[in-house]
Amino acid sequence: MGDRLKDKRIIVTGGGSGLGKAIALRSAEQGAKVLITARRAARLEATAKLSDQIHYVSADLTSEEGPQNVVEEAVKVLGGIDVLVNNSGIFISPPIEETPMELYDKLFNVNVRGLYRMTRAALPELRKGNGPNIINMASIVGLIGIPNVTCYSATKGAVIQITRSLAAELGPEKIRVNCVCPGLVRTELTEEMMKDESFLKQILPNYALGRFGVPDDVAHACVYLASDEAAWLTGVVLPVDGGYTAL
Repeated sequence: MGDRLKDKRIIVTGGGSGLGKAIALRSAEQGAKVLITARRAARLEATAKLSDQIHYVSADLTSEEGPQNVVEEAVKVLGGIDVLVNNSGIFISPPIEETPMELYDKLFNVNVRGLYRMTRAALPELRKGNGPNIINMASIVGLIGIPNVTCYSATKGAVIQITRSLAAELGPEKIRVNCVCPGLVRTELTEEMMKDESFLKQILPNYALGRFGVPDDVAHACVYLASDEAAWLTGVVLPVDGGYTAL
């Protein structure tokens, strides 16, 4: 148990599994009080049982009322909001000619619109927070061109630009905004992809450190960005990718 996030009040969206679960657990270990949210209550409950510091509320962040309900629950159980981690997202992205507009709309609705709604809803409480900051989850595919993920890449490029623009917009209010761009990490989101051994063998040489990521690799970066150690960092787009974007 550390104290890097002592008494910080943190919302983690998509907190029932994968990266969100790891971020919630590592934040709680560093002294934060955490509210996790997602649609599936069972996964949230299972994660919350792992730490007395973690609370949960089920919500649909793409709805009008979902984000506001999360904020109200954060005020109720945490006493306010210091950090918002916008981690919710989906990954479905076939080649462009196989991507119907309904799928395009779904990806943007969850990965961009949901993040935008959640941020808007949280801002009034963040303004009252202690060292307030926002961490957005993007991806290396928002930074570089990779075939057959055009639609997903576009959503993550949007997240990166939202991050940069908000950092400039909210900087005068002393609210920091940063984003993390993971490479390929072993989670439920990438489970099907990670079953393709030939694909993994093909792309592994592109990772300078010779391995794929695990959720804690990303969680530790988020703990740093959320902490007061990163007090002079805003507008940062941080690849956490084992050196993929360096090669």
